[in-house]
Amino acid sequence: MLDYFSGLPELMVFNDEAHHIHDFKREGETTEVEWQKSLTRIAEAKGRRFVQVDFSATPYNDVGTGKNKHKVYFPHIIVDFDLKTAMKAGLVKSLVLDRRKEIGALPLEFKAERDEDGNPMLSEGQRVMLRAGLQKLRKLEADFARIDPSRHPKMLVVCEDTSVSPLVVKFFCDEGLVEDEVMAIDSGKKAELGEKDWMPVRERLFSVDQHATPRVIVSVLMLREGFDVNNICVIVPLRSSQAQILLEQTIGRGLRLMWRDSEYADSKRENRERIAGGKEPNSLIDILSIVEHPAFQSFYDELMREGLAGTTSEASDTTSSIGDLVSIGVAMVTRNLILPSPLFCARQKRAWSITHWILGSYSRFLR
Repeated sequence: MLDYFSGLPELMVFNDEAHHIHDFKREGETTEVEWQKSLTRIAEAKGRRFVQVDFSATPYNDVGTGKNKHKVYFPHIIVDFDLKTAMKAGLVKSLVLDRRKEIGALPLEFKAERDEDGNPMLSEGQRVMLRAGLQKLRKLEADFARIDPSRHPKMLVVCEDTSVSPLVVKFFCDEGLVEDEVMAIDSGKKAELGEKDWMPVRERLFSVDQHATPRVIVSVLMLREGFDVNNICVIVPLRSSQAQILLEQTIGRGLRLMWRDSEYADSKRENRERIAGGKEPNSLIDILSIVEHPAFQSFYDELMREGLAGTTSEASDTTSSIGDLVSIGVAMVTRNLILPSPLFCARQKRAWSITHWILGSYSRFLR
């Protein structure tokens, strides 16, 4: 295959998720991975007849540690349409942090604990965050169903350890969900099932927007990229990583618009304006709620300073997730408001010239 592509007289290559093909060891020095090495070989004899176009939502590498940590952007960026620009334009969901007193008071406990018998168990901090996310999801489901029962909001829980994901699934089942409503996906799932049995699982995963179940998706970093669905409305990150790129990839799973219809445009615009002004949104239409530990709030500081991320408090539990939106059928409107119905009458045909029309229309002004 490599020889075939090398022998072509000309070639254009498009790389999606292109941050994977470059590995920055330090500023100014780039180490090529095997994919890029192959592309370099393919391009050798083609000169200007080879074009490579890279696409990435995170075209940088994290460099340094602690206070010296910063982003090093790829040197070959020619167009930069970043997340902030997309958020300002309303092309993705708005972002809010779910601020609850019980979460703010928690110690930073993201590692599973062990019971008296040595079995792994979720920490109390993890349980509180998961319960808060589930409460948010249930409210969204009930409120969204009032205006469109075909829209099914979903919650994504992101874990870093495969030992935690089964504990999360069990927690949700103990909270009243049935097994079919919780779907756990990790990097070993495909290998465990085999290609044939993996395909229906993958199909179910990528078609969650069209179905009421699963309601919750539990992932162990596997879905950071390529999981492009519209209905993720709540994300609970159960992780201790300090990597900015991990955060952006995780949040990116929930940013695709769920309510694209024009009738929701005014409501969403008003929400963006309220968030920019430091106020809570009036509704959660195309709002991504992050149930986050305060220890990681610095990740969002830049977005919040620019008015691109907001917060919701416990008070949002008692207000409608759809604001003042209501669903009213045409028949109900005409019956209750007694709107006039159009009545068409057949009239005798009459030939009109342009002169007749002009004089007839304005004859009252010519007297």
